[in-house]
Amino acid sequence: LWGNTAFKTTYKPNLSDAEKVAGLSLLWSQAKYNFANFALLDIDWNQTYLDYIPKVLATKSTAEYYKVLIRFYAQLKDGHTNVNVPDSLAGEFYSRPPFRTELIEGRVFVVKVFSDSLYKSGIVPGLEVTKIDGEPVIEYGEKNVKPYACSSTPQDMEIREFSYQLLSGPKNKA
Repeated sequence: LWGNTAFKTTYKPNLSDAEKVAGLSLLWSQAKYNFANFALLDIDWNQTYLDYIPKVLATKSTAEYYKVLIRFYAQLKDGHTNVNVPDSLAGEFYSRPPFRTELIEGRVFVVKVFSDSLYKSGIVPGLEVTKIDGEPVIEYGEKNVKPYACSSTPQDMEIREFSYQLLSGPKNKA
C-alpha cells in the first residue's frame, strides 16, 4: 500500500493541490495506523490533519509544502518520526556552514570548525553566536527551528535546536 506508484510524482517546483493533499493524507494515515505513542500526546491527530489541509493548499512551492509537512509531523514529538525531503530539495533544507554549535548555559557557542578558511577568518571554537539574521539566537531557534524539530525529550530537542538544525537551511543563504 505505502509503495503505491500513484503517490510517486516527478519533482515540480510546485505540486498540484491534489498531490499536496494526497501527500498530507499519506503522512496522516501512516501515523494514524502505525504510530505507537499517541497516548503520550495531548493532540487530536484527526483534527490536526484537518487543520493542515488549508496550510498545505496555501503553499506556493514544493519546498514550502515540505516545510509544512515537517511541522505537521514535528507535533508527534518523536525523534524517529520525520519527513524526509526529496533529493532535489536537499540543498534547501540540509545545507549548513562547516562548523558546529551547542547551547551551553543558555548561550550558543561554536564548538567545532571544519574549515581552515573559516578558522582563519575568526570562526573558532569558543566564539559566541549571539544573533542569526539580526534576531537573538535563542529567539531565532525557538521560532525558526523548534517547531520543525522532531524530538521526544527536552534534552534531544535542545541538541536538535541548537546543534544539528540551528544553521541548516538553503545552500545559498548568507
